[in-house]
Amino acid sequence: MILRIFGMGTVFFLPIFPLGIIGTAVMFILLPIPILEPVGGHYHVGIVHVHSRHSQTMPPLAVYYPTNETPRRKGIQYIPFNDVRFMSGLSSRASVPLYLMRDFLFVRLRATEGAKPIPLINSSGIPLPVIIFSHGLYGYHRLYSALQADLASRGAVVVSVGHCDGSASFMRDSERGGKEFFLRQVDWESPVCEEALAQRVMETRRTLKRLSEKEFWKELGFADLEVEHYLRQSPRVHLSGHSFGGATALVAAMQEEQESKPNENPVQSVMVFDPWHKPLENELFLKPIEEGRNRYTTPTLMVHSDAWVQDRSIWNFFQRITTLLFSQPSISSLSEREKRMRFVTEKTGSTNHYSVSDVVLLSPVIHGCKNSILPPRVQIMEWSNTCLRFIKEHAMYTSRTSAR
Repeated sequence: MILRIFGMGTVFFLPIFPLGIIGTAVMFILLPIPILEPVGGHYHVGIVHVHSRHSQTMPPLAVYYPTNETPRRKGIQYIPFNDVRFMSGLSSRASVPLYLMRDFLFVRLRATEGAKPIPLINSSGIPLPVIIFSHGLYGYHRLYSALQADLASRGAVVVSVGHCDGSASFMRDSERGGKEFFLRQVDWESPVCEEALAQRVMETRRTLKRLSEKEFWKELGFADLEVEHYLRQSPRVHLSGHSFGGATALVAAMQEEQESKPNENPVQSVMVFDPWHKPLENELFLKPIEEGRNRYTTPTLMVHSDAWVQDRSIWNFFQRITTLLFSQPSISSLSEREKRMRFVTEKTGSTNHYSVSDVVLLSPVIHGCKNSILPPRVQIMEWSNTCLRFIKEHAMYTSRTSAR
């Protein structure tokens, strides 16, 4: 990467390749192998990979959940299944040869695969919050492990979707021999992004449907009786995502609301980071709301980085969306305070578009913010707390409304 930055080609690179190997070895001697781990929280973290069902448009899933099992000191592999191809889309995005990213195979995650989870429903009869997370363009389901581990260590179950629409850096199931999905080399600013969004939304909604299956929860290690009790309660979930994943969560929430009976919407709230405006500009989101054909009343938290706020086209688009949401007949009668509680916009200073992902932890020199007030890892932890506060607030609000 450094050679590319300075405009040096392959001919210059070959003679110093052995020096690069020596340099890498020296760096691993001087610096410890990086281990991503949750910051704070009451629990350790378990992780299970759930296989896809492509015939039913159900994608692979990485599920993070709270456990009391102490992880091994060295943790588990950070790159899924130790397959460096999960970095292939990222390497093409950065114009860096994939072999130069193989060092990421040494990164570890402080979690336990297949750990026994804590009870799904606590002694007060309250189930664990469940979050379905959608990754961004060039990402994959475990590229947000710091955020997802922080959420799990605080008592949430995070179901991270591995999208198979060609927007992931790479995607496959844990077992080799199945379908593999590489990043599509297309113009993502074209209508292709709307086509991909439609598939992503379907995959997210099919994942939501999968959560109503007893076998899903048993695969995570929960006991039969508590799963049956949980499913009888018509569980509610929270949608989240970053960038393209943020757009996915917004559209999925709108479609679920449209197709659900009153008070039966399974999506309780939405929390998105730097949602990508481009695929939302037309028929999948903006136009149906603008023309009054669809409503969107699900409590929503939008977190914008400095990069998103400073881009006026993006910022103006979401300001327009907020105005439209406030003007809906079912919302306009609410007080200003109630509106602001239901649709929350937060701007986080000294952050960039990558700040919520593990990218800033794996390559802080390239993607860090020099003027950050908080270290990148602390900022991610703060965002996990923000999400859980929002979930708690609207779970309480929903309970009070239902009681009426």
